[in-house]
Amino acid sequence: MEKPKEKLKKILMIAGVTGAVYAGCKYLLPLVIPFFAAYGTAVLLEPSARWIQKKLSIKTGGKKKTGYIKKSYVTIIRKPTLSVKAAAPDKIKLTWDKISGASGYEIQRYNPSTGKYVKIKTIKKGSTVSYTNSGLASGLTYKYKMRSYKTVKGKKIYSYYCPAKSAKTN
Repeated sequence: MEKPKEKLKKILMIAGVTGAVYAGCKYLLPLVIPFFAAYGTAVLLEPSARWIQKKLSIKTGGKKKTGYIKKSYVTIIRKPTLSVKAAAPDKIKLTWDKISGASGYEIQRYNPSTGKYVKIKTIKKGSTVSYTNSGLASGLTYKYKMRSYKTVKGKKIYSYYCPAKSAKTN
């Protein structure tokens, strides 16, 4: 037969374990379950979040940029249609269609020695539709490309470049 002291120890041990399990279920479980539920949801939604981030990435100036969007808007400006022709032995005249909403235009000429285009003129008036490039050597072919831009909140938003056009001086 068990001693009453031993029996009391067993009863207190069972009561203590039962009390601890009860307290854990009543007070700790409500704190732990939402944590695991949120973690599980985050793990399940991660592929979708990566897909959305990929779709929201923007390519600017050849560099891909991703990030959070806040109060964003998209300004799209059309590229101009360029025409070039010799105007004199040392001049080439460039003309283009007026782009509605354009603040101005940027004109570039190809430099064969560097293999790159160089900006030769920024026209700051959107209503201008021609430019004459003078001081050129006669008998040479010059290649040009251009783009339009719109100034929004102090920053220039550029169109794509139009296809390059060439003309030979007389």
